[in-house]
Parts: sequence; C-alpha cells; structure tokens
Amino acid sequence: MMTANSKKIAIAFLALVFAFSLLLPSLVFAVAAEGDAAASGAVKAKANAGLCAKVEDFYARSITQLADKEAKYQDKKLEREKALVEKYAERQAKQDKARANWDSKKDGLFAKLENRAATDEQKQAAAAYQQAVTAAVAAKRAALDAALAEFNAGLTEQINSRQTAFAAALAAYKTAVSAAQETAKAACGGTAEAQKIRVDLKASLKAAREKLISDIKGLNKIKINLSSLVGAKKDVISQANADFKAALAAARTELKAALAAGTDTDTDTNANTNTATQ
Repeated sequence: MMTANSKKIAIAFLALVFAFSLLLPSLVFAVAAEGDAAASGAVKAKANAGLCAKVEDFYARSITQLADKEAKYQDKKLEREKALVEKYAERQAKQDKARANWDSKKDGLFAKLENRAATDEQKQAAAAYQQAVTAAVAAKRAALDAALAEFNAGLTEQINSRQTAFAAALAAYKTAVSAAQETAKAACGGTAEAQKIRVDLKASLKAAREKLISDIKGLNKIKINLSSLVGAKKDVISQANADFKAALAAARTELKAALAAGTDTDTDTNANTNTATQ
C-alpha cells in the first residue's frame, strides 16, 4: 500500500505530467512559429534583395535615358543659337548694305547742291544742309543700333533664363530620383515589406516626375516675353523716325529759302536721306 507521502508524490507527478501535456502543444506551435518566421524572413530578404537589384537597374537606365535627352536638348539649343546668330548676321548685313548704298551716293547729292549754290549765302546754306542731314542720319542710325542691341540683349537674356530654369528643374528631378533610390535601398536592408518599398518608391518617382513636368510647363514662354522687347524697340524706332523727319524738314526749309529750290532738289533729297537710315 502506498503511504501518504507516496500518494502526494504520485499526485504531484501526475499533475506535472498533465500540465506538461497541456503546455506541449503550445511549445510545439511556438517552435513551428519560429520556423515559419525564419522562413518568412528569408523570403522577405530574398524579395527585398530582388527589389533592390531592380531599383539599381532602373536607376541606371533612368540616368542613361536622361543623359540621352539632355544631349538632344543641347543639340537643339545649339541649333537655336546658330539660327539666332545667322538671323542677326543677315539683318546686320542688310542694314549695312543699305547704309553703304546711301554713303556711296551722298557725295554726289551734296556735290549737286553745291553746284546749284551761286552766292556765298547759298553755299553756306548748302553746307549747313549737308551738316544737318549728316547729323540727322548719324542720330537715327545710333538710335536704331541701340534699339536693336537692346532687343538682342533682352532676347538672349530671355533664352538664357529659360535654359537656366530648365537645367535647374532637371537637376532637381535627378536629385529626387537619386533620393528615392537611396531610400528604397536603405529600406531593402531593413524590416519593410518589398511591396511597401515598391509602393513608396513608385510614389516618390511619380511625385518627382510630376514636379518636373510642372516646372517645365511653368517656364516663361519666350514668345510671351518678347512682346515687351518688341514694343520697346518699336517705340525707340518710332521716336527716331519722328526726330529724323523733323530734322530733315527743318533743314529743307532753310535750304529752300536760300536756294529757292525746285521740286527736283527736294525730291532727290528725300529719296536719298530716307534710304540712308534703313
């Protein structure tokens, strides 16, 4: 027969076995969970590693594509600059030709006036007319040259300003893309899920792309900014023409009074002096 102590020991042993039997499934499931977690971690690490490799590849391709687009942009920029230089040169050549044409004829015009001057008073009037016309032509040419130079400088400034803004927008886009890549790479080595990394990266790239598009659309259009430059040039030219006509009218009036000039002299003077300043 079992003693009281033996019964107590048996009861305690049975209780221990019963308790262990209750805990065993929990321990088994805990071990299994740890195994699943380890397996899940391995899968996550593999997925993240694959994603990071794709991020690196995407970034490399993006940089190559951007470099190609920049090269094309620079080519177009050079073409525009070349076209502007050629346009300036063509305009200058046309103006120089018109001025040279008048300069080659002015000696004959002034000689004709001197031949018609018989008295000292008439000769003085002819000389005064020559000086007045020469001064008026020089003043108008100077005004036209200044207006054209200011217009060209303003146009160049507008072009450079737009190109600078474009370069800044492109640089900001590159920085944003690089930052998005670095953030994704850092997340790949952490505990974040590959899906979340992918979603965050996609959102960052989309935001960078939309900002670039917005920045480019927001650039000032050269055609719009040209209106003020064209208006300023027209105002200067209009004033120069008015001053020139007034100076010629005054000079002709004095010349007519001294020479009692006929229609031929007046007509020749108008034709040649107006051509001089084109």
